[in-house]
Amino acid sequence: MALNSCTGNVKWNDQVIYQITPTNYEINNIELMILANTGNNRLSFESTGVSDSLGVLIDNVQLIRSDTQEDLIINGGFENPNVKGGWNIF
Repeated sequence: MALNSCTGNVKWNDQVIYQITPTNYEINNIELMILANTGNNRLSFESTGVSDSLGVLIDNVQLIRSDTQEDLIINGGFENPNVKGGWNIF
């Protein structure tokens, strides 16, 4: 079975800092070190490619502050809201 043509982008302050292109069907972990700007910063994800339900899965996201080891992400596992086995865009 061939992999789909979906790609996921990790964006920091609207700039792509990492591109996820599946090469296998395994769970893969990535770790990125980024520097925050003074004031507000924005972490976001976007996917590209065909909407065929075979895309990239992003889960268990953490944004760890290096000086305190505090996780700044709330709901990084995307469990809430519960969409009863489905999915949605939030």
